[in-house]
Amino acid sequence: MRLVFSAAGLAATTFIISPLHHTLFAALCLHHPGFAVPGSPWRDLARRTPASAMPFVRRVHRAPHSVSGFLWADLPLPPGVGTLNDELDVQPGLGDVADALRAFYVSCVAPEWDAIRRRLSAHVNRYSELICVRGFGRTLPRLTPRLSWYGCALQIDTSGVRPSPVELGDGGVAFSPLMCASRCFLALAPPRGDRRAVIAYPVSDEGTRRPASVDALAQVVGQARARVLRSIGGGSATGELARSLAVSASTVSEHVTALRLAGLVDTHREGRAVRHVLTSLGHELLNCSA
Repeated sequence: MRLVFSAAGLAATTFIISPLHHTLFAALCLHHPGFAVPGSPWRDLARRTPASAMPFVRRVHRAPHSVSGFLWADLPLPPGVGTLNDELDVQPGLGDVADALRAFYVSCVAPEWDAIRRRLSAHVNRYSELICVRGFGRTLPRLTPRLSWYGCALQIDTSGVRPSPVELGDGGVAFSPLMCASRCFLALAPPRGDRRAVIAYPVSDEGTRRPASVDALAQVVGQARARVLRSIGGGSATGELARSLAVSASTVSEHVTALRLAGLVDTHREGRAVRHVLTSLGHELLNCSA
């Protein structure tokens, strides 16, 4: 299958990060666990799926797909916001299963979402830089073996599913990375009305299979100090940290002193209060351990 880009369409092509797309993919993996990489959170969802989510799950399973991993679907296009509710607010076609979808998201996707969003942000930044350096045509085939570039067109291996020809027009494509999807998986949604086409592709080999029980940050600084470092956020006073962590102020002060000596935390006064903030090294350590 070929998707032909116009100059305007190429200029309009972007990456998006969508909790809704991950919710749709996770529901698909209930019946097709092979679409997710081994060890991923999408491989063991049956026991976590509430009965209230089943109307949404049944809707997802009606989408045409090949057993080899190509999915031809009507993927909603997010409006550039980061929450599931914001996406659902502009998707009237999902109104009849919106409550079931939210129930599935809360039980199966939300516990993983913060970590997924951080990793996908790094992935998108890296490939955006590659496009600037190597060019669009040479970079996109690196996303998945199902994509290749020839002339002014993107070639897609549809593995036996024969969708109708797609005219992109000037809207281009929204590329939506899916964390922990297997390399064989690809979902394509054609443009509709003023909506661009969507290609959801796998991101599976970027440190995503690290066991969830291993806290890399705690391995470096210890469990208690890892909790303090994460709790500081954009800046916190000693008393605020003590209350949020349910420990004494003296315990917080002890941990903050050690983190400050390591160059991870800085402390300054705001009136009568003492406020702690992360240094650039502290931010980097948190990002690397996410």
